[in-house]
Amino acid sequence: IASVSLPLKKVRELETKPWVDLVEIETNNVIPLSDTMLINNNIIPLHNSQSPLTYSLDGEGVIIGFLDTGVDFNHDDFKDVNGNSRILSIWDHTDSADVNRIPAKYGYGQVWSKADIDNGICIHDDPANYYGHGTMVVGVAAGNGLASNQFKGVAPKSDIVVVAMDFDINDFNSSVADAIDYIFNIADSLGKP
Repeated sequence: IASVSLPLKKVRELETKPWVDLVEIETNNVIPLSDTMLINNNIIPLHNSQSPLTYSLDGEGVIIGFLDTGVDFNHDDFKDVNGNSRILSIWDHTDSADVNRIPAKYGYGQVWSKADIDNGICIHDDPANYYGHGTMVVGVAAGNGLASNQFKGVAPKSDIVVVAMDFDINDFNSSVADAIDYIFNIADSLGKP
């Protein structure tokens, strides 16, 4: 048994060591800051349709696209009140194992639909070596607070499209262009900004 002090981002690395049986983290110093973010960036007046607005700006009817490490699609902040996913699609650039899921237009990666997520057949993962970065980014922008009944993101009623980028490929710029094209094609097909 040992008590150590180390950066939180190193905990997952420590957990992978063969000589480590259990890691317990003292969380008293960890404070979610989404509530502060909403105040500091004047988001609450937008959500509450504060004057001079006559309607709420909360992301309803809008698609937000993310190019990042991926997303924890099971997180309650990315579901509606009925438990259905708000994620319309995940295109994982890091895996092309299932040839039936490779988008024909691009020829690589795997696509998971909202139906795949809702039916429990999506196997995408926000990889541990990135410490949930993509999930955190999606939460800040589009989380609806259902996981904790607080800490909403900027656009809590938006639809979500995630592209899990492969940061280790040689032609990264082309994959970014493909990802942007993919997100806009989904938005255009649904007639949403």
